Amino acid sequence: PASSPAARLLAARLEAPVPPAAASPDSPRELTIAVHKASSADRLGVSFVQDGSRPPLIRKLAAGGQAEAAGLLAGDRLISISGVSCTDGRSAAEQLRATHGALLLRVQRRDMSRTCLGHVSDMS
Repeated sequence: PASSPAARLLAARLEAPVPPAAASPDSPRELTIAVHKASSADRLGVSFVQDGSRPPLIRKLAAGGQAEAAGLLAGDRLISISGVSCTDGRSAAEQLRATHGALLLRVQRRDMSRTCLGHVSDMS
């Protein structure tokens, strides 16, 4: 019958919201990293893979450079610079060279175990 305990339990399960699946450890997370350039002549010390990947992939960082000190990591993907989307490595590098002042770098990171929490804000 429709009013049996089993029928009520099934109806309750069908009506209950389905919880979102837990993110896997290797799912990318988005972070915002703040960095400051005193002038457009300052260099952050970041280079990108030049293969047209979107968002651009950070290839390497200069040891002791501003990007490394701010918490960027090789392997991060640069989504935006102060709210402006990054389309590829070349345009991201040009945009970073041309700007100065406070920059908010939105990145996608897969390996959260390498995050330096003193410099990075988890925005997911």
